Amino acid sequence: MDRLNNLILSELMQNSRTSIKTIAKKLKTSREVVNYRINKLIKDKIILSFTTEINYKKLGFIAGSIYLNIEKTKQKEFIEYLSNTNYISWAVEFSGIWNFGFSIIGKTNDEIDYKFQQMYNQFKEHIINHRFTIHKNTNYFYEKFFDMTNNIKIKNNNKVKNIKIDTLDKIILKELANYSRIELTKLSKKIKISPPAISKRIKVLEKNEYIIKYNIFVDISKLNFYQYEIFITNYDNEIGRASCRERV
Repeated sequence: MDRLNNLILSELMQNSRTSIKTIAKKLKTSREVVNYRINKLIKDKIILSFTTEINYKKLGFIAGSIYLNIEKTKQKEFIEYLSNTNYISWAVEFSGIWNFGFSIIGKTNDEIDYKFQQMYNQFKEHIINHRFTIHKNTNYFYEKFFDMTNNIKIKNNNKVKNIKIDTLDKIILKELANYSRIELTKLSKKIKISPPAISKRIKVLEKNEYIIKYNIFVDISKLNFYQYEIFITNYDNEIGRASCRERV
């Protein structure tokens, strides 16, 4: 990793939809160099994915996090279960006080509880212990990996009006969530409306904060970083740590 790679990652971390032309101009290098570097970062699995952070609350969802320990003999099967379950929004494998952490999304607390019980019943003979929490508010500070603390902004959703979105908007959000750099022409072929119309819809979704941010998911271990989850309980001041080793 040299300085140019770090600068390219910084630009993509701020906005992963930024064009190669814009990045090249800002970093005073050629488009060919930027394109080669990005492809090499992908090939070397430093950049794992180009993602879009969606405001799931505005879509009517809530989320709960589960941390648990499971017997070693069942861990491979459990990873496969998490990977193939459509209501798991993220999952990590830990070393420390927990084996795994993951998030369940749903429309209500009862729905989240029902989904958790489905999972728990399937593995209850092998789950050693677990901890469950409902998300109140979530913020991601990816910029800190590159000392970009001046770019961190916590948005106040109370100042943003709620607008009604339709099926096409939801398809756009889904496609952007899967790959934030998807071209408007490819989106146009999928949803059968023109690129300018899609661009206009995306701007409305951004303005009303259905789209929070475009970013990248990186393997921080290849940047010589370690990530920790800190668990704090306010009734007895116990603090537990679990180092985040690998995304499932």
